[in-house]
Amino acid sequence: MMPGLTSDELHLILEKNKEIHDEVQQHVLEYRQQLQPRGWSSIEGAKKWMKDNHYLLQAPINDESLGGFIRFQINNTHICFINTRQPRVYQNFTLFHELYHILSTNQLNQESTTHLIEADLDRDLVERSADYFASLMLMEETATINFFNSLNEDELLTKVFHTMKNFSSPYKAVLIRLYELTLISMDDLFNNFDTKHNYIKAFSLLGFDSMPVEKSLTVDFTQVEKLMASNKDMLPDIAHEDNQSVFNDVYAYFATLAGGNHAN
Repeated sequence: MMPGLTSDELHLILEKNKEIHDEVQQHVLEYRQQLQPRGWSSIEGAKKWMKDNHYLLQAPINDESLGGFIRFQINNTHICFINTRQPRVYQNFTLFHELYHILSTNQLNQESTTHLIEADLDRDLVERSADYFASLMLMEETATINFFNSLNEDELLTKVFHTMKNFSSPYKAVLIRLYELTLISMDDLFNNFDTKHNYIKAFSLLGFDSMPVEKSLTVDFTQVEKLMASNKDMLPDIAHEDNQSVFNDVYAYFATLAGGNHAN
């Protein structure tokens, strides 16, 4: 649920969510029961599953409208990329959005394609399903209801920030989820949806750790390194050295974007 969405699009989002609910909920149940790594949190478990079955790369890109992308491969081992220049709550949403696309791709691709995840409303039903899947994965129904009802707060906005923190979820996705679970009213949803907030300041004033609403700037290409190392003996030394040199240059570029605090 990217920040560019406005209340003008809410009716369409709510209508589409009702239309796709049963199918998306089935994907959620199947993933949680059959695929989610046992003992892992929902978010870290999704990253582990991605890395165990596909490729998950993370790095900051100087385009905050881009949440990430998936490179669908012919061999059905796909490449998922997350833009870590976005706050962690949006990274989490992108992670599950990408996971949905992988889970719902049930046939071999005839050609490699790239799918971008951008900060706007895509009216395509598959894209809406991916967003809805992300919301359901981040904010499980019973847990969300129990948590929200347990809050000893009078101010709605404070409850929303608590929910964002607890479920590591974006502000607008939280509002929609709370409305769909009948925890807030339609007026609450529309009156607060377009309000802009300084989330780091708001979290700090409430005594929260602001990490969920900060950029991580993570650079993680470890799977590429491991792949290169495992294929080292299949290439002439000069080819491997050239590949390693290119990798080092790419890593150094993203490390610079991240502030130069990453060592390779």
